[in-house]
Amino acid sequence: MRGFVKLKEACAYFGFDMTDAHDAMADAQAARQILARLIADGRMPEAKVHYAKNRPMPADAPITAVDGAEAAE
Repeated sequence: MRGFVKLKEACAYFGFDMTDAHDAMADAQAARQILARLIADGRMPEAKVHYAKNRPMPADAPITAVDGAEAAE
């Protein structure tokens, strides 16, 4: 895979007409059409979450003080 493709290229691949490129509403509608097609075709990639810094704490983790604040009891 060569990285991310342009929205206009993705629209052409799926046979959608991409007019008004870089217009927020037109881009959102084009992305929605692509998403709908991927869902209909059963080709949605597995969802993955990227945590840039900190992973979320498990629900049963103890609450600790942060930045000098006192911990809740």
